[in-house]
Amino acid sequence: MSDDQADLSVASIVFAPSDPAIVYAGMGGEFLGSGVLKSTDGGLTWRRIDESGLPPMAQTVKIAVD
Repeated sequence: MSDDQADLSVASIVFAPSDPAIVYAGMGGEFLGSGVLKSTDGGLTWRRIDESGLPPMAQTVKIAVD
């Protein structure tokens, strides 16, 4: 569901416990990625989370949702 993304790999993916339609994907892994993406429609569309001060390029290898 992320074929149109610029990143080569997804290093981490997690579903929100409160709503399985909310998905977070940590992009990158072995290579730098575009940070953390969020979907609110089960992965049909994605947007980059950047309001949290996350770096524009990173290796996001683990995500935890509270």
